[in-house]
Amino acid sequence: MGLPQGSKAVKVVPGKLLLKGGVPLVQKEESAAKREKRLRRAAVAAAAAEAEEAAGGAAGGGAATGIGGAVGKAPSQTYEQLFPAEVARATEGKGRTAAWGTNYRAAPEILHGYSAPLTGKLTVEQALDKRAAQKADKYCR
Repeated sequence: MGLPQGSKAVKVVPGKLLLKGGVPLVQKEESAAKREKRLRRAAVAAAAAEAEEAAGGAAGGGAATGIGGAVGKAPSQTYEQLFPAEVARATEGKGRTAAWGTNYRAAPEILHGYSAPLTGKLTVEQALDKRAAQKADKYCR
């Protein structure tokens, strides 16, 4: 098996990367001023990370935290407490103002897949179903 018709053989030199046409790829030289600026930024970022780690260690943390608290643990707050702006948008229930926006409207009394209305204290799954029904687009079926 040879090369396909019309292709050229390129000599591969170990340790060198060749661009199309056989032009060698060379690393661009970095000026002293840019190198100093890059090193200074890295030092500042490292100092900030150390300070944050020291503050987290003093607070008994050190564990990774997510939006609702420590990663892998139960959230410390409910969705409504964490995102009050989203809850306000959902209760307002107005239509889209932009084609890429999200439509919020009141959820139907009885959600799809349920035989009775959702009342009282909702489970996590029921609350998620209700939020999804508020964001549903009536034209997507």
